Amino acid sequence: MKKRGINIIDVLIILIVVACAAGIVIRAVNLPSALPDRSSDYRIAFTAEISEEQKEKINSGIVFTDKNGTRFTLREGYWIKTEDDKITLNGELLAAGRMTEAGLKCGENVYFKKDALTLSSDKMNVSAVIVEFFENT
Repeated sequence: MKKRGINIIDVLIILIVVACAAGIVIRAVNLPSALPDRSSDYRIAFTAEISEEQKEKINSGIVFTDKNGTRFTLREGYWIKTEDDKITLNGELLAAGRMTEAGLKCGENVYFKKDALTLSSDKMNVSAVIVEFFENT
């Protein structure tokens, strides 16, 4: 019998196997960062004290933005409570984002329960406090 050495075909097979293994490792490591950032609409329950003038201007569908540029839309079904010369607006805002362990992530901003927001629209500015988050189904 002849003694065989490593020939070119053996080298090519070894290189292909190593390249495949490297590809599997790279894909497994980078897969979580390659997944698209799936956001959906979230309802954000809030409460805010408003003035009599703001009470007249408020309506469902009004779009607010905060200092970070996140857009919030006031949903139908809000209610206004007047007690002891205080006018309180309660309701839900709609925003696109995704829930993470840290909180509701909208773009690069993360919001938490009990966060105070200053919301601005073309009609008014409102200081609101986040009460709860719900996925809009």
